[in-house]
Amino acid sequence: DERDDSKAYEEIWTGRRSKMIWGNVKYIDHYKGISHALDVALDYLAAGDFKELENGKLDLEAGVFVKLLDQGLKNSRDWEAHKKYIDIHFPLEESELVTVMETALVPGWGEYDEAKERMKAPACEGGSTVTLHPGDFAVTFPEDAHMAGLTSGEEKTIRKVLVKVPV
Repeated sequence: DERDDSKAYEEIWTGRRSKMIWGNVKYIDHYKGISHALDVALDYLAAGDFKELENGKLDLEAGVFVKLLDQGLKNSRDWEAHKKYIDIHFPLEESELVTVMETALVPGWGEYDEAKERMKAPACEGGSTVTLHPGDFAVTFPEDAHMAGLTSGEEKTIRKVLVKVPV
């Protein structure tokens, strides 16, 4: 079954303002079929075997790659957005907050950094915040500015998986 993933992405998401997916690995099959690359990423999370990540970055098929991060949770962060990749945030042991807002609604974007494949803007009010518990994931698309690695309590470091999926 060959399909043009970029065309499938456009057909599914055209006209939607914010597309973030917030789910749990128990129901991961509900989110499959958007693109082959996203299916590869979701299958990897569902398998739950992150032992190969101890060395950092792991390349999967279809341009998808995975990183194991020790991320410091903070009470505030800058907004971040990407042009070429979808992010999937997946905490392993402790919860984190992720705030999302349509990229076009965030003021003050800096220049796009090609090497880091991101652009940043200062934190501002607005957006929707979800709590990701272990087993939960958030998929943020290029139209979803996001602040991941947030906490409403004590600032600490958590282990998480970050999956990068080409658009």
